[in-house]
Amino acid sequence: TQPPLTDLSMPKKKSSILGASSNLVNSIVGAGIIGIPYALRMSGLWAGILLLILVAILTDKSLRMLIDQASFHPKLRHLPIHTFEDLASYPFGKIG
Repeated sequence: TQPPLTDLSMPKKKSSILGASSNLVNSIVGAGIIGIPYALRMSGLWAGILLLILVAILTDKSLRMLIDQASFHPKLRHLPIHTFEDLASYPFGKIG
């Protein structure tokens, strides 16, 4: 049997989209700040720097591939998309 629900176990207020989004960004950034120094320590300075550069190159390549693939989409084919920001501005707008 389950224990009865009390007022203390019930949430008082639901989170908003802004609150949930900022919590997600905070978690990702926090993990990076803690994780990168640990990874450098475990792999060694030179291997860690080399791997960090490799990840940066692969990230750049993947973003460029996304931009190139946008030219094949029928709705995006005629639009001037040169950067990832250009590509992201179409579904999310200038503010998003």
